[in-house]
Amino acid sequence: MNITIQHQKKCRAGADRFISKEKIFQVKDKKDIPLRSKSKRIDHLLQTEKMFGLVLYAVDADEGYLVYAAKYFDVFDENNKESSEAAGTGDNSGNIVDTTDDKSSNSSKNKDGSTASQAESNPSLPIPPKPQPRPNHKGKRKADQLQGATIVDCYPDLRPGDRCPLDCGGKVYLFLRDGDPREIISFTFEQPFKAIVYKMHDVRCNFCLTVFKAPLPENVLKNGGSDGGIFYYDYPALAALSMLHFGFGMPMYRLDQFQSLVGERFPESTQFDQLEFVADTFNPMVKYIYTLGANCMLMQGDDIANRVHSLQPILKQRRSDNKITYREGIHSSLFIGTINEGHLVPIIKTGIIHFGELLDEILLLRTPGLPVPRLVCDGSGVNTSSVTLIEKGGCWAHLREYAKAAKKNFPVEAKFYIDEIRDIFKADEKTHGMNAEERLDYLKKNALPKVEAMAKIIEKAVLNKIVLPKSELGEFFTYFLNQYDLLLLPFKVPGIPLHNNLSEWCTYLVARYLANSKAFRNTVGAAIGDVIMTIILLAYLSNTNPYEYILYCLQHKEEMSVRPQDFLPWKLRDKIKGLPSHKKMNFWHPPPPSNINTFAD
Repeated sequence: MNITIQHQKKCRAGADRFISKEKIFQVKDKKDIPLRSKSKRIDHLLQTEKMFGLVLYAVDADEGYLVYAAKYFDVFDENNKESSEAAGTGDNSGNIVDTTDDKSSNSSKNKDGSTASQAESNPSLPIPPKPQPRPNHKGKRKADQLQGATIVDCYPDLRPGDRCPLDCGGKVYLFLRDGDPREIISFTFEQPFKAIVYKMHDVRCNFCLTVFKAPLPENVLKNGGSDGGIFYYDYPALAALSMLHFGFGMPMYRLDQFQSLVGERFPESTQFDQLEFVADTFNPMVKYIYTLGANCMLMQGDDIANRVHSLQPILKQRRSDNKITYREGIHSSLFIGTINEGHLVPIIKTGIIHFGELLDEILLLRTPGLPVPRLVCDGSGVNTSSVTLIEKGGCWAHLREYAKAAKKNFPVEAKFYIDEIRDIFKADEKTHGMNAEERLDYLKKNALPKVEAMAKIIEKAVLNKIVLPKSELGEFFTYFLNQYDLLLLPFKVPGIPLHNNLSEWCTYLVARYLANSKAFRNTVGAAIGDVIMTIILLAYLSNTNPYEYILYCLQHKEEMSVRPQDFLPWKLRDKIKGLPSHKKMNFWHPPPPSNINTFAD
């Protein structure tokens, strides 16, 4: 078996200069070299190898995966002659035999006299990728990447055309570097909420006693300022408070403590009142989102545990047997619907509830006569509808977790099923850019045969009682067979995702709130949080800046209350900033079929 090894050794002249060499070695037995997983990233590998002063990696010419021989690092160090001689002959170690000369370095002469490595000249040998230097900016960014930065132009006392102050007889001119002036970026601090006092110098007539009031600045009136009171919070402050508390989990008392340190208190009760005002403003939008979600053709959802201090156990009907029992489980249920053109609408509701009950509440608003909707979620029995017929699909990501759980006690069998599921996901990744119908045809040809082959193997294993049903592998088999019809839905119906990762990812908003604020005090606070977190997720799923979206809607709250359909984030992209490039949503969600038509747009 031939192994192509490329190593780069640092020169004494500097750390940035390398001497590159490439060699071909023969390995008697694959077991002689400890192998690393092919999923191991090369840059992680390089960090370990830099301790030895070398950058070394190898590619298996026969099977094409990355191999890694840690105990042979010093073989290539030319200063260590003893280890070099031992490695060159291969007689002492018995593992690696150098079949080339160091001077030739396995290079072949081209017609023009240039040399080419044997890996490049022999097409059967894969060329290992060259390690890319890591950027050394340490988090620094250029000025044009700071979208909210304030630009201040600084000029010297001289102007272009003035005489040189050194009396040399010349004139000064504007000195630009690459067409731009020299830049210095300074970061300063301003507290999250800063009070501004406007002293209104009113005047009054001494005869008729009429008072002529001084007007507020125009930007203050645009952001919620009013002459009717003496105390108010403008819309940018309310948008920032919504994002800090429900978007990033900042507790109210912690924000109040910080504001006290800078001399401008923001009491917890005042914060709650302002957040209640924001939730009341967005109530018409959330009601419209419920209507949009009810008429979606593709639905996804999940539950996450939550805490509400004032909620006590209540008598409620149980779905499994319709029995009235005390229920005390508090959840935040998340619903995500896909409407026309692939737009996503989320809904969050917190209480003694699970996703199936939220789904029933939404589907009661569904327009009669629409086709049967499709639902993708985990295998829980409560995640279904009891008010209308629905076509349910399974989650391949949950199936993979069962296979991973069996990897400890059944490494060979679990690896086989994990690899099969990985190939199915890879086939789905290759459908990027296809429409729903093309994606379905591709999955039927490239992924469905693997699914059917797995089903035959598992059915045979269960029939022959190869594993115990209560073992980790047995639980994987049971889950696969119980969910088999649901797992086949992406291979039968266009536009169905393989997994429920989208809703799993969206529950991070509630999880982050719980990790910081710990709980809701009462159901009113939970309802406020549901509205604001729904709006934040709506903006995120549309790749829209949620702060800018909340601010724009507050500035036009009267119009939004009348026409909420005109204030959906994807309809305001020419007026609102999008998410920064490094914060854009990177999940893969298949496009909806071209033949569905809801009334959403």
